[in-house]
Amino acid sequence: MKFIILHGTMGSPDGNWFPWPKEELGKLGHKVVLPQLPTPEGQTPDNWVKAIKESVDSPREPKSEIVIIAHSMSCFAACDYLAQTDSPINSAFFVSGFAETHPDWPEPYPELNNPFVLF
Repeated sequence: MKFIILHGTMGSPDGNWFPWPKEELGKLGHKVVLPQLPTPEGQTPDNWVKAIKESVDSPREPKSEIVIIAHSMSCFAACDYLAQTDSPINSAFFVSGFAETHPDWPEPYPELNNPFVLF
């Protein structure tokens, strides 16, 4: 299996809890990819879907062997990607996603997140 772990707004592949599943899944022989999604510069739904597509699409691995693990804002981007693809992946897990931005969040979160959740 190939696992793709996606961070959220203002995040990185090295932050949060992401290194732990990378290490543990690697020990089990799985390929693990943690792409750097464009944030804060270039953070748009289209750019994130493009980055996910580049991580998922590979002639070497069938999509049926792909598992996406998305956190926070990347849950929305992963859903956008899945809605646009014509080949299903194996599975997707969403960790700590949310349904709306909160007005008390500090800048730049509302500005960066709103394009993903307001339509």
